[in-house]
Amino acid sequence: MAAKRFKKGVSGNPKGRPPGRPDARRALRDSLAGELPAIVKKLVAAAKGGCVQSATLLLSRCLPPLRSTSDPVEVAGLGSAQSLSARVRAVLAAIGAGELSAADAAALVAVLAQAADIERDARDDEDETTPEPVKITRRVVDASIPE
Repeated sequence: MAAKRFKKGVSGNPKGRPPGRPDARRALRDSLAGELPAIVKKLVAAAKGGCVQSATLLLSRCLPPLRSTSDPVEVAGLGSAQSLSARVRAVLAAIGAGELSAADAAALVAVLAQAADIERDARDDEDETTPEPVKITRRVVDASIPE
């Protein structure tokens, strides 16, 4: 049996960071905490003055990214379609009619494809769990030696 790489209860870095030693990141945060309002005001002023880097920094750190929102849409023929290709055709027809955006349609088609994969896997599992009965027949062979 191969020797284990690490021994139980033994540190890989026995010296490590000594207890009580301050974390450098925390010390930096603490030193900037008092200056933060002034820094943000300068960044805002620079962004208002046309500094793209300041504007980018402010927007990326202070505002969450926007997510697309859409109202629920009923796609005609989607529920009654039996095959994946018929469902995709219903989604494409909704795009053509202006009822569905391309981004929403792409997301919907991806979900439909995943659902088709799940259905196929379930059918495959069902086929594996219920094997067809095997019919066993016995054939008697005359093993006597002719005289």
